[in-house]
Amino acid sequence: MSEEELKPCPFCGSTNIRKNFGIFPELFCSECEATIYAYDNYEDLDKSWNTRPLEDALQARIAELEERLRLVPISEQKPEFINSVIFVNDIHTWIGWRYDDDDYDTFDKRIGYHEKPTHWMPLPNLPEVKDE
Repeated sequence: MSEEELKPCPFCGSTNIRKNFGIFPELFCSECEATIYAYDNYEDLDKSWNTRPLEDALQARIAELEERLRLVPISEQKPEFINSVIFVNDIHTWIGWRYDDDDYDTFDKRIGYHEKPTHWMPLPNLPEVKDE
């Protein structure tokens, strides 16, 4: 694995990661001096440096939430029929539903039937309520 493939330093974010193949081969950050040593198999140094299970899990969760919270253009994809969703246009944001091919409705009567949404997103999941 070449230096360009190494992840940035997990502590300071620097990409200035150096290799030193002395008595104990090491990878270290030139900025904050975070270091990882190889006492047995120095071929695993790059893999060890790039192993970040918590960071990888958090990045996956962030990507999942960003996708879920993304406003979807109606021109790209229409919401399912009858399901309540959040609609927006350049004037309003409202909760409503699609009841026909290009017809949308809401209980909010301030939103006129002539207003068409431009984007939508699913409603967030309701929190679990536990009886005490």
